[in-house]
Formats: sequence, C-alpha cells, structure tokens
Amino acid sequence: MATAAKDRGCRYLAITDHTKALKIARGVSEERLFDQGKEIEGVNAFLAEKRIDLLILRSAEVNLSPLGQADLAPAALLSLDVVIGSFHSALRRTADQTERYLAALHNQTIHILGHP
Repeated sequence: MATAAKDRGCRYLAITDHTKALKIARGVSEERLFDQGKEIEGVNAFLAEKRIDLLILRSAEVNLSPLGQADLAPAALLSLDVVIGSFHSALRRTADQTERYLAALHNQTIHILGHP
C-alpha cells in the first residue's frame, strides 16, 4: 500500500482498520493495534532510510456506541495519529439521531466522523 500511495504522489497514508466491536470485519483490539503500530514504525523507518517522502499514519476506524463512545480505550486512541469514529449499528432508526452524532463530535478521541 505504501508503494501504491507513493506512486500516486501521496505523502501520507493512514491505515484505518475497523476496531474490535465490529466483529464481522475482524476488528482490531488494543493489543493488535499496538502490534500494528510497531509494524508501521518499522515501515516508516525503512521509508526514511531510503529517503522516500511518505509517512504512514497510525489510525483506526472505531465503532461508536449509540452514546458516541468508542470501542477502544482512550489511551489506545490517544496514541494514534488519526481516529475515525463511525456508527455501525442502529442505522435504520427513524427517530432523530442528532444527539448521538453530537455526542460523537464531542468525543475528544475522535478526529473524523465517518460516513455520517
């Protein structure tokens, strides 16, 4: 993916796997996210050594509860460069969902609200 991003002229690449509550996507846990971060550090070191102008960002797409809370510990999320927060359940509700989206936007660990 890094090679393809560089070939397209990108300077950054964010790896945004889904997190643990989204079982259908084999979501990553805090432990797997930490391990992935180590791999990303290694690739970034290799890219820097080769003077390749590309930085891979540690990121995740967290599953949000109906109250706007992420499914990973805040400490794990604070170690990331980019956190996308997305609702993956209760999407067919007919009642007003404004409050749940506002709660997500007030979540200090979320940088981007995914597919609103």
